[in-house]
Amino acid sequence: MERPTKVNIPRQCGYCGRELPAYTGRGQNGRKYCPGKCKERNRRSLERATRPAYRKARRERLLREGRCVVCSQPIDVGVKCSNCSRQSAVHQRRRNRRIREQAIEQYGGKCACCGEHRYEFLAFDHINGDGGKHRREINIRSGARFCDWLRKNGWPSTIRLLCHNCNCSHGFHGYCPHEGAKSACRV
Repeated sequence: MERPTKVNIPRQCGYCGRELPAYTGRGQNGRKYCPGKCKERNRRSLERATRPAYRKARRERLLREGRCVVCSQPIDVGVKCSNCSRQSAVHQRRRNRRIREQAIEQYGGKCACCGEHRYEFLAFDHINGDGGKHRREINIRSGARFCDWLRKNGWPSTIRLLCHNCNCSHGFHGYCPHEGAKSACRV
């Protein structure tokens, strides 16, 4: 039995199902539709799918039918099936980490007081001690949204990078134990 290769794999049109011409090695590898009507039909459907009104109507229709808004598979509860929810969560965690790493790098990559450099131990500190008030004003609690806000506002100089120990010590006691050795922690 002959092993299938790119050249001899039968290809079918994505709309009408007719067999497409065999691959000749001259740029037809990506062809998925018959030339003419089917190709035009695909172009029009792609244009329609990118319009906001179409996307909104599709989402509402899928929710009414009890289907996932991403892959259209049947679901019991929510707006996404478990597989799409899991993929979305993984993507969001990666994005949030990337945003936070960028902000940490922008503020020196280490604690301004003790020099701690491990990602997990670092926190953003409002130098003036008005962090709670400031977050309420901009309506952001913490996390990647705050790091995104920092980026969009040109990395304000009123923020610095501290480890959680130094940050908590400043919050509870008004000073940091490292202040005797370094003056970078003074408010």
